Amino acid sequence: MVPTVRYQNATDVRINFSKILDNAVYSKPQFIKRTHNHIIMIGADMFSALLSEAKLHLSFIEGEDGSKIAVCDEIDDIIGVGDSSEEAIAHFIENLVEYAEEYYKDYKLYSRAVNRKQHLPFIMNVLAADSIENVKEMLICQAGRN
Repeated sequence: MVPTVRYQNATDVRINFSKILDNAVYSKPQFIKRTHNHIIMIGADMFSALLSEAKLHLSFIEGEDGSKIAVCDEIDDIIGVGDSSEEAIAHFIENLVEYAEEYYKDYKLYSRAVNRKQHLPFIMNVLAADSIENVKEMLICQAGRN
């Protein structure tokens, strides 16, 4: 049996927008149908809870010059380089935030690209973060690889 959710008509949502918005933020997600489009309105806390398992796994390798390089399993073309692991992580976060902003700016392209669409949960997690500390909490640091 397929679960059934009562979708609200977009016209009714427009009429009761404040109430629907409050319900989405303080109560539960709201399901809206507009012609052929289905929309889910959800509060930021619930959204963050949905993405709480979207973690990035970092490993560290040593550069030829002795620097630390943070590499990521899930988004392998973003790295961070520094004199220490902490500096490499900070640099990685800068690059990750920059990539998330670029991804969102050109969402239609990135979200459909074969090699980029799987990044979406991580990107949305970064964009929803309200501090660099929250972004840092997404990272799981592992021992280096050879």
